[in-house]
Amino acid sequence: MTTTTRIQDPFPNVPLPAGATPDIWEGEPTAPSRVLHGASRALTGRDDVLVGVTAIQFPDGRLDTDGRAEPPYVFVETNSDAPLTRDQALDLAQALVAAVAELHHWTQP
Repeated sequence: MTTTTRIQDPFPNVPLPAGATPDIWEGEPTAPSRVLHGASRALTGRDDVLVGVTAIQFPDGRLDTDGRAEPPYVFVETNSDAPLTRDQALDLAQALVAAVAELHHWTQP
């Protein structure tokens, strides 16, 4: 029989930006932070290209917009060098615009 022990969230009341999925709190006890992940956007007909966003959050709810630990990022992840069709390139452009809008929404006061 396997027993799973859950580590209690040390900061359970820190609000998340809309659509964010939090990772675990990490770092020094005097400067903890966690990574937030946004929506993962795939291209039509491709499972090897994803667009997403990440940001670092502190226990007071602020995001690391000045890059103290790591600035908010938009990323394109791919494990292929296959070219994009015209429609896939348009999907990529739309996914990038949506990712930038998501980060903009997260980082506005």
